[in-house]
Amino acid sequence: MVLDTSNSSALIVENQLANEFIELLRAETIVDKLSSMMRVAPFNSTIPGMATGSVAAWVGEGAAKPATNPTFNTVDIKHHKLAGIVVRTDDLLKLSTPSTDQMFAERLG
Repeated sequence: MVLDTSNSSALIVENQLANEFIELLRAETIVDKLSSMMRVAPFNSTIPGMATGSVAAWVGEGAAKPATNPTFNTVDIKHHKLAGIVVRTDDLLKLSTPSTDQMFAERLG
């Protein structure tokens, strides 16, 4: 019996549903929801920030308007190093696409 290895794609099991689930889940994470409110800033710089907000309220005709005084501060963006170890199970390595390493590299940074 001779095994035909010319079509190696038949030996690879793709798990496309898991990839779609991860994309849906990522859109619902708190970091992804807050990312639209984040600013990009270079390392070793100081940027202005707001420490406390102001207050607004509905007021009636001729009634006193609320007056508040927001406070501002500065935020130092320092250079820090972040490292992590990603554990991959044997099942993930066996049942995923060959680009698992690339997928983790893109997701983690």
